[in-house]
Amino acid sequence: MDELFKKMEGIVNRYVKHYKEDFDQDKQNISEILDRTCDVVYERYLFWIVRQDGTNLGYKSNIPISATYSYYLDDAENRYYIIDLEEQTIQYIKNPVEYLIKVKTN
Repeated sequence: MDELFKKMEGIVNRYVKHYKEDFDQDKQNISEILDRTCDVVYERYLFWIVRQDGTNLGYKSNIPISATYSYYLDDAENRYYIIDLEEQTIQYIKNPVEYLIKVKTN
């Protein structure tokens, strides 16, 4: 998990100008998800939006129904990532709308 957080912190330091403390909450949320016992089912993928004014983290499956995510998906200055909780990796998504359509149809 340390390696994942290190990569995320580098992204935050590069792109976030204000409300960097959002990242502290993101780390806490990820840690709480991963610290749950094996019998608790959680989603494997998180969707992470990095903005100049903070970050937003949530389950990938919530994106289509979330007004917050819909609002931020239209901003070209934002950065979008998929976090794989099982592999503890992070992947940059250049075009989140295309990605989400592709994932939904697969």
